[in-house]
Amino acid sequence: MQKPSLISGFAYFLAGILFILSPLFNSEIFAFILKCAIIPSLLIFFLINRGKEIHKEDKYIISALIFSWSGDVLLQIKNGGDLMFLLGLVAFLITHIFYSIVFFGVPGVFIFLKTKKMILLMIILFGSLTLYTILPGLGSMQIPVTLYGIIITGMVIAALSRFGKVNDSSYLLVFLGAFLFLISDSIIAFSKFKQAFPFSGIMIMGTYITAQFLIVYGLMKQNKSD
Repeated sequence: MQKPSLISGFAYFLAGILFILSPLFNSEIFAFILKCAIIPSLLIFFLINRGKEIHKEDKYIISALIFSWSGDVLLQIKNGGDLMFLLGLVAFLITHIFYSIVFFGVPGVFIFLKTKKMILLMIILFGSLTLYTILPGLGSMQIPVTLYGIIITGMVIAALSRFGKVNDSSYLLVFLGAFLFLISDSIIAFSKFKQAFPFSGIMIMGTYITAQFLIVYGLMKQNKSD
């Protein structure tokens, strides 16, 4: 795969930053357009830089981004209520499944169980504590949110499983991105089902756009030696 051009990722971060700042413009339509532009910009970045050779995992990465975009759009529909939130949850759940397939699909020996036990336990503990904290406020959403929590925690573990099977930079970028994704969704869950707090939206989107970029960029570096 050719050396990625970070310049082509400028539009992605620009769309993300403008969306974070969109409350200043007091326009729901402008915010919606920006939200819809974020993931397509990352998809274009990936397609431009992936090279001519198409790998099987490329289809899963593209699928993950498409479902991420669907989730973004569904969650941005403010008058959709719990239905839109549930549909958005399903879209991102499928996203994590596709990412997990890519992460677990890397050939090699699973050595992280021996070398990364503490990190593995911390990931499981973090996911479990998040679910335990918000459980009383879930109501009818208890089953789907719990299932989602299990799936996204599994996605982070899948990213951890790449240790020793890919180069260090690819491993670190993807793992950090996956963990930031978990943090972003944990903030969403806490602010929605437990207690809203100031600047939660900035924290959610800041960690989210960083997470998606790190995952995609890390996967692009998977077959490089650096």
